Amino acid sequence: MALNKPSEKSIGTFQWLYYFLFACKQGFLDGCRTIIGLDGCFLKSPFGGQLLTAMGRDGSNNMFPIAFTVDEVECYDSWKWFLEFLIGDIGTHNGSIPYTFISKRDKAIITMLECIRRRLMQRIQLKRLGMEKFQGTICPNIKVKFEKNKKLSRGCVAIWAGQKQFEVDTPKGQVVVDLDECTCTCRLFQLTSYPCSHAVSAIQVDRRKKVGEYVDECYTKAACLRSYAHMIHPMPGEIYWVDTNKTPVNPPLVRRQPGKPKKMRRQGVDELPKGKISTRKGFPIT
Repeated sequence: MALNKPSEKSIGTFQWLYYFLFACKQGFLDGCRTIIGLDGCFLKSPFGGQLLTAMGRDGSNNMFPIAFTVDEVECYDSWKWFLEFLIGDIGTHNGSIPYTFISKRDKAIITMLECIRRRLMQRIQLKRLGMEKFQGTICPNIKVKFEKNKKLSRGCVAIWAGQKQFEVDTPKGQVVVDLDECTCTCRLFQLTSYPCSHAVSAIQVDRRKKVGEYVDECYTKAACLRSYAHMIHPMPGEIYWVDTNKTPVNPPLVRRQPGKPKKMRRQGVDELPKGKISTRKGFPIT
């Protein structure tokens, strides 16, 4: 946690909070792809602020949460602070492969983080049970995309050029596929790490390996199970938490929310729009 202290004697005002769980870290390192997505969203609370997130992708191409941070405002310094802690926990490489970062651009903080923790605790177990029941070696979401590429390969004609290189005729022109390097001119083979439709056409002509053998190991059932092999342990409620005897911090500064302030009372779900009345039978009269 980072506090804003104008002087050494001041209590300090909340500024940033970094939130990281071991099960998320180890699951990401054990079985996820080396791609990390960064994003943020506004917090709808009296104090405002933003929730910044780092998400990975598991073997079935589902989002896998890694870490979070709560900030006063999204800016260069808040992202820098977040990424320094994140890289300190997971490093800059997974084995010999560096990480690729991709960025797009009404609850209290502790309550919100507790809600996130409980959802993650349940999500990890549900994903693990679902993958254990799955019969197959390639994860289901990837298998669907893989089968689609097989159908698209019917419109391609692969010509063997020697070794494991092929020139493939497609409706949009010619591309070059190298099965040794797992590359294609369209670059989908390199980006997705499973054969594109052009590569599938070349593999079917080559016949030395099955098409499924060119799918990266990160998309296998075993890799996905490694991602969800760890658990977030349950914890008691707030009334049972240990008192650390530390000086409490001030809440974040209250910021004016963007947009025009609302003056009218928010109507309930069962209330009729203004100007309508309900009869005994329940039919509205305008």
